[in-house]
Amino acid sequence: MVDRTFNFILEGKRFKSLASGRTDAMVSAEETAIELFLYEPLEDLEAFLSLFNTNLPQDIRALTIKEVDADFNIINNPKVKEYLYLFAFGEKFHPFCAPILTTILDDLDIDMMKQGAKLFEGQHYLKTYCYKPSNNGIYNREILTCEIIENTIYTANFFPK
Repeated sequence: MVDRTFNFILEGKRFKSLASGRTDAMVSAEETAIELFLYEPLEDLEAFLSLFNTNLPQDIRALTIKEVDADFNIINNPKVKEYLYLFAFGEKFHPFCAPILTTILDDLDIDMMKQGAKLFEGQHYLKTYCYKPSNNGIYNREILTCEIIENTIYTANFFPK
């Protein structure tokens, strides 16, 4: 959708875009970065950002825009990724929660889950979790923190307590 929007607002001018990461199906990114390669310079970055946001789908919003030099590489720039999974348990919750919150109807042993989460921390070989991994990829990764905490980030009057 982003490239379609670029194509529309750039009126068919040549461009290339790269994103700093990707999400799986049915997963949303809180923030990501996109590098846009243009063959003709933009005259007004803020006007471009406004036009871009006007034409993006409702579920995507660009926060900022800035020019970078030719040495910048969006693929190699990010060093840490953060994943947040939201769940609630015990009863079925308001349907508005469904896109961002998994509901588990059974009772859960949260203390045991907290202990289990800590087992993910540290260095791990994660090739088996990759989609179509190559033989020359780097699959040793460090998980800095894995914890189960109460949600204080996303709130709404229909969210469960």
